[in-house]
Amino acid sequence: MLNSVAYNEKNSKTVETLILEAKIRSENPVYGSIDIQTKLKLQNEETLKEIDLSLKPTYTY
Repeated sequence: MLNSVAYNEKNSKTVETLILEAKIRSENPVYGSIDIQTKLKLQNEETLKEIDLSLKPTYTY
């Protein structure tokens, strides 16, 4: 993978990303980081719904 990255782009960020991806892949070999992305996306959508509900005006009679 590192060979596919241009020489000037081989910095610590590239290595950190590869290490993180390997760690995630070892913890979840089937879905890897896609599983985490999906879970975070769903959590984000739920949070946005809660925010929308909290911002709606509350009517009391």
